[in-house]
Amino acid sequence: MRTIIISLLTAALAVASPTKGLLQAIIVIEASHGGPGTNATNSTISVPVGPLYRNKTALAEVSTLYLVNDRRLSCIPYMADIATGPHGFPFAVGYPAVMSNDTVTVGCILCTYAG
Repeated sequence: MRTIIISLLTAALAVASPTKGLLQAIIVIEASHGGPGTNATNSTISVPVGPLYRNKTALAEVSTLYLVNDRRLSCIPYMADIATGPHGFPFAVGYPAVMSNDTVTVGCILCTYAG
């Protein structure tokens, strides 16, 4: 009986940590202030593949989004914090999403795996 309880507890803990083992998209955010490449800043975020990614701080000023780590991934940037309505073009390795010549706020990003 004790072995069954320990096994169930172990299984429950494994299910309770949903981010463990999730594939991650590494995305570089470029923010140009005053035109393309002008006073540009870059930051890098790690986005889980599957669930919506929201980060009001990191996505507050976005000009271009670059996916840099896996050719089997693609991501869509949405202007709202839900995955409906206006959005940028899907982006993948080698195909960035140019959101604006200046900066815009992105509400969320949805990344998917096609492998």
